[in-house]
Amino acid sequence: MQIIWEGKDVIKIIGDKNTILINADKKSDATVVLSQNLKEEDSNGAFIISNPGEYEVNDDFFYVDLFTSKEGQKSLVYKINVEDINIVDLNNINSQLELSTTENDSNNYENIIDNKLDILILGIGEGFLSPKEAATIKNELSPKIVIAINYDLDSDKDVKRFHEFKASFVAISEPQDKFKITKKNLPGPDDETMLIILNKVK
Repeated sequence: MQIIWEGKDVIKIIGDKNTILINADKKSDATVVLSQNLKEEDSNGAFIISNPGEYEVNDDFFYVDLFTSKEGQKSLVYKINVEDINIVDLNNINSQLELSTTENDSNNYENIIDNKLDILILGIGEGFLSPKEAATIKNELSPKIVIAINYDLDSDKDVKRFHEFKASFVAISEPQDKFKITKKNLPGPDDETMLIILNKVK
């Protein structure tokens, strides 16, 4: 499986069965698109997921849940299982999530991560999670790998936020255009959570 960051909040995941685009807003070669911004006429035949629910496409599984921030902002959060690797994209969450307090409340980490989180994708640029909030969520969810998005290295503020977040990791990759990973190559239970640094690929 390959993971590519196309800038802002757009992530491409290339698996054995599907090419998946998260937050796409234009035509692409994807077979599955998770987005509330793509028009049906621009889907290019892709299967579009834009509402909460559970979906299966060519043996890949997609779980979409609605979360609420402390300020009451609602956002879709995506959990994707590709090649037996669980990926969670917190999408446009801009502050720590509230844990659920009622039986019918869906705002619960376990609802979407199921204690089996391999890769966490989260936004850290201005207007999204602060470095402290992002580090807190990372520590609470204990993913094996973290990928930061929604930051702009041409912005001094975002560069500072990125380096503050990066400082919360012990294991850090070199910047790369594509992150290739298989289930057997994931960090083990005794390994430190690794920050994978992706270059923006247009």
